[in-house]
Amino acid sequence: AFAGCSSLTSIEIPNSVTEIGGSAFMGCSSLTSIEIPNSVAEIGKYAFSDCSGLTSIEIPNSVAEIGGCAFWGCSSLTNIEIPNSVTTIGEYAFCDCTGLTSIVIPSSVTKIRDSAFAGCSSLTSIEIPNSVTEIGKYAFNGCSGLTSIEIPNSVIRIGEDAFVGCSGLTSIEIPNSVSEIGEYAFSRCSGLTSIIVSQNNQRYDSRDNCNAIIDKGDNKLIVGCAKTIIPNSVTEIGKCAFHGCSGLTSIEIPNGVIKIGKYAFSDCTGLKSIEIPNSVSEIGEDAFSYCFGLTSIEIPNSVSEIGAHAFGYCKKLTRIDIPDSVTEIGENAFNCSGLTSIEIPNSVTKIGESAFLDCKRLKDIFLKQEDPNTSPLSEFCLRSEVYDPQATEKSNITLHVPIGTGYAYRHHPFFGKFKEVIADIR
Repeated sequence: AFAGCSSLTSIEIPNSVTEIGGSAFMGCSSLTSIEIPNSVAEIGKYAFSDCSGLTSIEIPNSVAEIGGCAFWGCSSLTNIEIPNSVTTIGEYAFCDCTGLTSIVIPSSVTKIRDSAFAGCSSLTSIEIPNSVTEIGKYAFNGCSGLTSIEIPNSVIRIGEDAFVGCSGLTSIEIPNSVSEIGEYAFSRCSGLTSIIVSQNNQRYDSRDNCNAIIDKGDNKLIVGCAKTIIPNSVTEIGKCAFHGCSGLTSIEIPNGVIKIGKYAFSDCTGLKSIEIPNSVSEIGEDAFSYCFGLTSIEIPNSVSEIGAHAFGYCKKLTRIDIPDSVTEIGENAFNCSGLTSIEIPNSVTKIGESAFLDCKRLKDIFLKQEDPNTSPLSEFCLRSEVYDPQATEKSNITLHVPIGTGYAYRHHPFFGKFKEVIADIR
């Protein structure tokens, strides 16, 4: 009805109105306040979306439903009281309300829907009533000002990415009612130092005061923090377990761990070194990507596969030795601009595209394969396309090959274009 009326500053809604329809006041950026009469039962989707000048609004206790995206982008809204009559807060209802500092959810609400408060970066506190059974996907995504949150004992499910990017959050306690925690639920919560799981929880625990969430069923660590001590009983470090944990400088992985999952330590910018035990057989995709501070890492000879982007953008990593157990190196695995030398064992049969892309300082490659025609190293291991500005130039690299294979490598159409081929590997 009034969508896009950017010059509208005020309006009086008569008490004969029972519903504010979808997009009714969307984009009314000059509207500063509005009074909703107690005849209104529903606020429709996008009703006040992008009303960036709106500083206050009173929702009467006649309203039962706040539609999806109803107040999306109301960046000047600082606080709002949701009455007890409301049973449904729609998806993205208060998304990107960047000025919102606090909110009280009434006990009539049973589910916080997907992205309901995502991007509310000024939100410092929120009270979740014990009527809520589910916290949806991305519900509090990017609420970087949130320092603490109490999850009531009624909550059964915490959705994927529910608290992702809540960098101000310092502690979390998982009650015994929670039976499902979605992937990335606490990813990039860089300020976390304390994680506690209720002792009565049937599915998860934080055994040995480890400051982590562990799935009892498979002993997988699914959420960690800067203060985590990984227990010896853990067999897998799960997907995104420490993702974005910038305060993590070092961690000891016990010998029982078999797998390091995707993004497990991705974006741990403070991590300087890590020792992987010889129980680990798989390093997943992006496991250590964007670990800008990582200077050294030792890969044990139990590892058979290094996933795509596993060490991508580890700029300070200068050297890496790949053990004889590795058979596959994924695409972009070592996109490391600081890498000066790398050793590829004879066991490797597959190297993914751009595995060594942007390795501008790479001076030496030690290639142990005796036959250049069956070597997994190719032109597209060094670049992603023919004319690639990030390509690693082979004309700057000395290739070291097994003794007795020098002639074959020097006369090969690809390997012959390296700066120099030296047959010095015994």
